[in-house]
Amino acid sequence: MARRTYWTWHSHVTSFLPYRVRVVGRELTYPSAAIYFDGFLPSSKAQVRLDRILKVSTQLKIFRSGFPNGCPARQIAATRLMLPRLFPTDPPKRDLPLIPPPPFLVSAVVDKLNQIDKYASLILLVPGEADAYCADDVMRNGGTILTSDSDLAIHDLNEGAVMFFRDLHISSSDSKKSLIGRKYSPSDVAKRLQLPKEQGMRRFAYELSKMTRPKFAQVLENCKGEVSDTEDYRVFCEPYEALETTDWSSVPVLGSLKSPCLDARLSEVVLQCVGYSGVAKPSMGDSSVEGCMMCLPPLLDCPARASAWDSSASVRQLAYSLTCLLRPGTVSHAVALQLILAHSLEEDKQDVCIAAIKLAQSVAEDSTLIPWDVVHLSAQVQAMLYSLRILAQVLNLMSEIKAPGPIQGSRQLRELLSTLPPLTTYPTVDGTTGLVTSLKATGALAKMAIALGIPEDNLLPSREGKSRKKKRKSRNESEAQARPEKKASSNPFDVLGLE
Repeated sequence: MARRTYWTWHSHVTSFLPYRVRVVGRELTYPSAAIYFDGFLPSSKAQVRLDRILKVSTQLKIFRSGFPNGCPARQIAATRLMLPRLFPTDPPKRDLPLIPPPPFLVSAVVDKLNQIDKYASLILLVPGEADAYCADDVMRNGGTILTSDSDLAIHDLNEGAVMFFRDLHISSSDSKKSLIGRKYSPSDVAKRLQLPKEQGMRRFAYELSKMTRPKFAQVLENCKGEVSDTEDYRVFCEPYEALETTDWSSVPVLGSLKSPCLDARLSEVVLQCVGYSGVAKPSMGDSSVEGCMMCLPPLLDCPARASAWDSSASVRQLAYSLTCLLRPGTVSHAVALQLILAHSLEEDKQDVCIAAIKLAQSVAEDSTLIPWDVVHLSAQVQAMLYSLRILAQVLNLMSEIKAPGPIQGSRQLRELLSTLPPLTTYPTVDGTTGLVTSLKATGALAKMAIALGIPEDNLLPSREGKSRKKKRKSRNESEAQARPEKKASSNPFDVLGLE
């Protein structure tokens, strides 16, 4: 089996150079197999991420309070005339500046790697955390992981090994430059430390995490005894035992792309929007745009003012609203609902249809009874989608057999109908209520009403409609009161301009 090298990237990133790698004096000839980047973080990491953002924001406020008259020029990268050394051997500084880290560092590295033929084909934006995919790959195929994440030394890598960026430094010998660093094999380390065979490095890491001031000898001694809290140990080991990885081909929307060229944050928002949970197949009714979270990186701005991100909020709002269209079936389902509503208007049966749409917004998730009008509306949506499917298949057939007398606009119609969802994703009753609620939340229901010439309030539940009417009436009255009265003109000819 050919040995390979993997690269995984997290918060600490460095640049690539055409150096050979040597491990304690021995040159590595392993080819690079893949460079993994996080493309989706599970919801369990949301609080950790928010805590980090809050910490950076608080540090920036403290930094600004120390320099109220201006930001020190030495803290701004653009003023530095010398580039920092790659792979320095100096120990890291303890007193780090309180300014935020470079906000677009990882994205910049991805862009640069994509411009280099040698690395472009190796980049893998994975629908999860990069460490799990890297560990899973090495466990199955062997190789060495080059990373900044020490957790990878806890994973079961079989005969695989780990190298850390902090251990690398440049060495010149025989007029050739090489990167020298230490290589760690978790299985070999576990054997040398005589750790329990079935627990290995996971047990060592667990005992290390339980001590506030750990001493190596004491941690090692604790590993030889029984686990004090088996349930706590089981929870600790879960992320390292069950590698949650998903093949891109099974990921909705992005799975159809050979190499998704997206920033990691955008990839995450798109996957949230289409209902991707991280591992399992998406559930059409379990996710909505309303529940998506986008964590923008903290910028080096003035904390005494509004966030620098605010001035470009409208651009991002447009981008986020377009992601609603990426969810499989969303547009088709909405079109089906609009066609049903339009048909009811033509047949003068809009009252029943509008009432069903109102009811669909009021059905509780734990309701034991669903109104028959809502059940019927769901069936109408399914019937409309299947009818559109029939139309699409007929148009495709006419195109394939090159039927004489092509219908004007048939090609454009075929392209539109090609986005119809498969039968397996047709909305159930729950899906229909979720669809109506989602359309309301995104403002699509209001646009649908405008397109059909229906007052928007008519499609809202009775209480919301009345409340909105009262607010509109109150606003109109307040505007009328605030409007200044025109003073009587002293020019007698002004009366000629009155109607």
